[in-house]
Amino acid sequence: MWVDKYRPTSTKQLIGQKGDSSNVAKLTKWIRNWTKNRSDSKPKDAGAKFKAVLLAGPPGVGKTTAAQLVCKVRGLMARSCSKRSLC
Repeated sequence: MWVDKYRPTSTKQLIGQKGDSSNVAKLTKWIRNWTKNRSDSKPKDAGAKFKAVLLAGPPGVGKTTAAQLVCKVRGLMARSCSKRSLC
């Protein structure tokens, strides 16, 4: 399929997600520190105490692709849900 053929294969290929303040960088940092923050009673990062991430936005902006790529970089498997599937 066309969308699979041209899907980004690394986080560097995501348009508009460059720099330390990008959402992909924040997601990567959250995942990298997840285990440490779960055991810390007062994590320093905002949102670090939560078990899950909610990515919201209009269709086609790359939410699923970004999550899958960040997980791939960290050696994890992404799980995605939509309100239609109700996980």
